Amino acid sequence: MTLCRHIEDIERHWKLGTSDAEMETFVREFRSAAMRHFEDEISVLTELGAATDQHCRAHMTMIEEIDTALRETLRQGERNRWFALVDALERMLYDHEILEDSRYYGLLAGPASA
Repeated sequence: MTLCRHIEDIERHWKLGTSDAEMETFVREFRSAAMRHFEDEISVLTELGAATDQHCRAHMTMIEEIDTALRETLRQGERNRWFALVDALERMLYDHEILEDSRYYGLLAGPASA
């Protein structure tokens, strides 16, 4: 399942009125999926010879932001707080893809065809 699909599932469960405990589980599953995705991504980039130290730090920052967002969400009492969390996850993922991953698009595309 893609990270985007995980976020869509979290949003769908929020709209269905899923319990807070289950919502927390879905967010933790997203976090685990993000960690696996990031590990795979770094492996590919390393095999292609890319410098990945900065990118690894960006991944860890994103994981820390997910953890912080979940803690803050669980502290709040309003049901709409899950919507704010979904919004934050979407923004984190989008920003990462645009600001960080885009640096590697040329490398991932391979050599240009003549």
